[in-house]
Amino acid sequence: MDPTKQKLLGIWQLQWMEVNGSHLAGNSVGNWLWEFNSEGGYLHNVAGAKEKGIYKLDGKKLMLIPVMGKARVEHDYNIVTIDSVEMDLVLIDKQSKSELYFLKKAASAVGEKD
Repeated sequence: MDPTKQKLLGIWQLQWMEVNGSHLAGNSVGNWLWEFNSEGGYLHNVAGAKEKGIYKLDGKKLMLIPVMGKARVEHDYNIVTIDSVEMDLVLIDKQSKSELYFLKKAASAVGEKD
């Protein structure tokens, strides 16, 4: 298995994000969790709003492709850092600059999952 994919697997909780220079604490946008499984699926749960999809990795590029809701669009991120504890992503978007910093959570610490 790809080493980056191996590190990506599991549940991540947003610690902070920066959008166009504005820094926000992770808890200011609700409990923001991202889960990645070994079959190539992901689940985002942001304050109870869920999004499911598939993910693809191409080197240090992470592509998230939603499978529910026609209004959802693909998001691509550059992986700045990923290891067994932390993940730092930068959104690839010409209109805005966003950076998201996550810490890995134990499944038992999260509670109910999808």
